[in-house]
Amino acid sequence: MSIIYEMKIKKAVSVIITYKNEVFVIKRKNSLRSFPGYLAFVGGKVDKEDFNAKDPLLNAVKREVEEELGIDIDSFSHSMSKFCEVTSPSFNPIRFETFFYHLRLFEKPDFTLCEHEIAQGIWSKPQTILDSWKEGNYLIIPPIRFMLSLLASNIELKEASYTRSSIDGKVPWVEVINDLIQYMPLSHTLPPATRTNCFYINGDKKFIVDPSPKNEQEKQKLLNSIDKVDFIFLTHYHGDHIERSNEIAIKLNVPIYLSKDTKRLIENKQEHFFKGVETKIIKDRDVIGSWKQSKIICYDISGHAKGHFGIMPENKKWFIVGDIFQGVGSVVVGGQNASMLDYMNTLKMIIKEDPKCVIPSHGIALGGTHIIEKNLKHRQLREEQVEKLYFKLDKDINKIYEHIYVGLNEKLKPYAMANIKSHLDKLKTEKRI
Repeated sequence: MSIIYEMKIKKAVSVIITYKNEVFVIKRKNSLRSFPGYLAFVGGKVDKEDFNAKDPLLNAVKREVEEELGIDIDSFSHSMSKFCEVTSPSFNPIRFETFFYHLRLFEKPDFTLCEHEIAQGIWSKPQTILDSWKEGNYLIIPPIRFMLSLLASNIELKEASYTRSSIDGKVPWVEVINDLIQYMPLSHTLPPATRTNCFYINGDKKFIVDPSPKNEQEKQKLLNSIDKVDFIFLTHYHGDHIERSNEIAIKLNVPIYLSKDTKRLIENKQEHFFKGVETKIIKDRDVIGSWKQSKIICYDISGHAKGHFGIMPENKKWFIVGDIFQGVGSVVVGGQNASMLDYMNTLKMIIKEDPKCVIPSHGIALGGTHIIEKNLKHRQLREEQVEKLYFKLDKDINKIYEHIYVGLNEKLKPYAMANIKSHLDKLKTEKRI
């Protein structure tokens, strides 16, 4: 149900490999835990054995190149310099101090790509890669784009200095997909998460998704961060997705788009939530704008919550899926307005649609649908477990909980019980129990 992160900053290396006017980048496999599906340079964390070497960082560079590309650097004519140093921002749950090295090759080797980590290896001009990113074709973190932009100006550059954009008076943000900015205001969400993503879609219409700052100070920071907005889109009714969104709509003088069920469920809890706010009801497969000349389509992704909606452009380059999965923590599927049957059908639908990446409300964009497939398999296995225990333990839900969630923090028991009950409801609907 929860994940505890080690906040110690770890060391890592990243190797910028160039030959003549080209740079070598890799597309990471969608199944990786760290930045799946992202375009990156060869590299990885500095291991314990590297620290036994005279130069731990250089040892890590050589080891990573050999592991990922199957070559020994010293067997090729080259020059190498420590290019740049970047430390992950403080709001990241896992932080790295990454040392970038520029490895200039004077002969072009044949690489043997590590099949466990690399989906694709690409030799290209740096500007060509950046142009393709601007078309929405790649997931690339800002430091990598910064390095590519420098190389586009001077492929022989030996060193540089990276300065992160200031967020004073604003909320943290990142743009790994062009014209889709992920703002991260603090919110009243379930731990271990502390933030709910607020997405800014910069298309023919400019809108934000799920603005839900936890207090007035955070609301002002979010308002200081965003540009022109035509409307607000709410994925579902949970508090960590809607808090103060009505106030923001009034402040910006824009309507709120949401499903009929989401509006009803919000009003059931807060009768006057939409006072002074224009609302527009959206339905499954409605079009609400365009991004990169591709229609943005609404999808009913109910399950975690009734009336839960996501959005995806017609070109399927991304799918904002709300709480269908979480990059931080686990999704609860339980309670009066949740349905395990709908949730698992939603997972199957997203897998069938096959977007190039999926983007959650908590965490970062992930390449492909590997995480969705993994979640579906987990739920199916849990369902089989619940079904067997239901008969074995005389239909006693508490005993089922004790058998499955051994050692779970008691504070999380209500959420675990809700998941079990939702599985049982699905089994009863399907007449399996």
